[in-house]
Amino acid sequence: MGKVFLPAFFLSVVIGCSNLEDADPSDRRTFIKFFNGAYNLSATSVESIPGGYVVLGNMQVNDTLVVTVVIETDDNGNQVGDPHRFPGGTGKAIKPVISGTGTVDGYVIVGDSIKIDPFAEQAANTEIASLRVLQLNANLDYPP
Repeated sequence: MGKVFLPAFFLSVVIGCSNLEDADPSDRRTFIKFFNGAYNLSATSVESIPGGYVVLGNMQVNDTLVVTVVIETDDNGNQVGDPHRFPGGTGKAIKPVISGTGTVDGYVIVGDSIKIDPFAEQAANTEIASLRVLQLNANLDYPP
């Protein structure tokens, strides 16, 4: 049984895959885009919005300065307008605020800021962590 099954399976694969020129490409559902700049930029979150996407990332400018970057794209991932930069901490997640009519009213970004002081006199002050929340309007401006 196994001796017949294996050649029959191999033959069906070879015959089924030999006519690739007649295969129609499917609709594209994914894309790859590279956004780069002068500093180390890494994406942390992306959200789908009507007409495209909004990408949240962090840019490490130097040892102490991290800038949150928000990039708006169209449906194909092409950047729309200039990136928006917000210094003072890292952004971890972005959520669009959608109105009842389906338009974007604004955005909420949640992140953190962790500072380490190895010379602190008390152990409790060695690491200071704080929650960061940014509320933006539909044009990605702060304050809304």
